[in-house]
Amino acid sequence: MIDPRRGALWLPQSKAPGPVRARLVCFPHAGGGVAAFYRWSSWLPPDIQLSPVRLPGREDRLREPAIDQLPLLVDSIGEAIDPCLDGPFAVVGHSMGAMIAFELARRWRRQGKRTPVCLVLAACPAPQLPPKSEPIHRLPDGEFLRKLQGRYQGIPQEVASHNDLMQLLLPTLRADFKLVETYEYRQEPPLDCPILALAGDDDQHVTPAEVSAWREQTAGAFSLRILPGGHFFVHETPGSVVPILCRHLDALLAQVAGQGEAR
Repeated sequence: MIDPRRGALWLPQSKAPGPVRARLVCFPHAGGGVAAFYRWSSWLPPDIQLSPVRLPGREDRLREPAIDQLPLLVDSIGEAIDPCLDGPFAVVGHSMGAMIAFELARRWRRQGKRTPVCLVLAACPAPQLPPKSEPIHRLPDGEFLRKLQGRYQGIPQEVASHNDLMQLLLPTLRADFKLVETYEYRQEPPLDCPILALAGDDDQHVTPAEVSAWREQTAGAFSLRILPGGHFFVHETPGSVVPILCRHLDALLAQVAGQGEAR
């Protein structure tokens, strides 16, 4: 029997203000946590429950080692949160989080479990594409951080200049990049659930064409939206990202409801 407290550690069960139509299960970029997703709350309707997943090695789980193998992380997430997913849900993944979301959806399918209404995958190349960058997770600390900042410009200057803080964050960053860089894509049939793929028009690391290639991973509906911003556009401009996501989810939930009534 799965301990429900374990699920709450990964997916906190916050009380929604009213009836919930669907849950948004969110996964962050490498080194990221749940905090950035909570900025989305201002743009979400009250019947969509925001549920960022708390991964080990960050925020209030900082004392736990980050998991540096994607299959192990996906299995750990699935075992913990499956009992919490008792209604319609969509899964959102940003960069590394998109890889987690995708492999988690394939795990659910293999196990015959409930599948998401939609996958929303942002700023991440499709998994069948060959890597275009040299691995950096084995580099010495200084070189690793320089390469990381050169590619993504994702570490705020006030954090990068704080040596003690960077030393605290470094093991999780390195583990996350090992997870991404050692990932081995395995051929499986396309998923049935729709995919909404999001790309930033000024992303210097991931091109819209690489994001568009997610089309091959679904037998359902596929949509590509190219939005203003760089690699972190989903958090830099939530006011433009979240309404698009909500309109897309509204249409899919209406389809699901219509199919239920037809039965």
